[in-house]
Amino acid sequence: MYPDFLGIGAQKAGTSWLYKNLIKHPDIWLPPIKELHYFNYKQYNYMQNPIDKVKDKRWRDLLFKKLNVNIRNGNLENLFWIRKYFFGNQNDEWYASLFQSHKKKVAGEITPDYTALDESSVAHIYEIMPDVKIIFMLRNPIDRAWSYTFSHIKKDKKILESIPVEVLIKRCTSSYSRLRGNYKRTLEIWQSYYPEEQFFIGFFEEIAEDPIDLLHRICDFLSINFLEEYINVVDKRKVYSFGNTGNIPNEVRLELARVYREEIRYLSMKYGSYANQWLVYADKYLTCS
Repeated sequence: MYPDFLGIGAQKAGTSWLYKNLIKHPDIWLPPIKELHYFNYKQYNYMQNPIDKVKDKRWRDLLFKKLNVNIRNGNLENLFWIRKYFFGNQNDEWYASLFQSHKKKVAGEITPDYTALDESSVAHIYEIMPDVKIIFMLRNPIDRAWSYTFSHIKKDKKILESIPVEVLIKRCTSSYSRLRGNYKRTLEIWQSYYPEEQFFIGFFEEIAEDPIDLLHRICDFLSINFLEEYINVVDKRKVYSFGNTGNIPNEVRLELARVYREEIRYLSMKYGSYANQWLVYADKYLTCS
């Protein structure tokens, strides 16, 4: 049994907030680990067997963290799932088995790195899951790139002011970051296989401005009821980094506006809404330069 929906990103566009809220819905099943990374790891032939995972410190840390939490909670179902996820050989049958015990619920997974998949990987997903629904959260590419860079600065316990502007620009405009901010590429690849009606497009700003309406529309998209008891437990706090990304240095903001201006114009023409505001901001940065 394959999932009913995939959250494909974007990175730093509120997918963690989305996971934390959707997992509370009684008619939705999401795995105990937010990001399964099956299709992007498969694309790069990375972490395809249990031995590779055991050797990797990041995977070991994640394994021990999830084991500790679920042992303390006495959640046997999650413990069995964790064993299967970490110690199974990764293939399509293994992936499908991760969702097999939840046939009465709408099942899904959210891995932002799926925005960076190439066409052959998306073609494979379509081959095995032609009816899957796609959720794609968009964030201003300028802010997304900076949020990603700033999160790593904090993770590395660096002081922003101590990092040369040239280094910040290089990080913000790296091939890794630009690939994940190239929504046009992502949309063209995915929508060459999946029709518009199987796509849900949401905006990062909605999380702060009207999270209830956003979740209501997602529930409608997934053909499930938005229950009153679900509304009561929705975390209405602003998503991490919405107001906590520090001030973007002017030189960095200007370079990102140059890099993403045409991307933003495409989104403005295609979706309007918040993307129109992004275009106004980008043009303002470029004009003021």
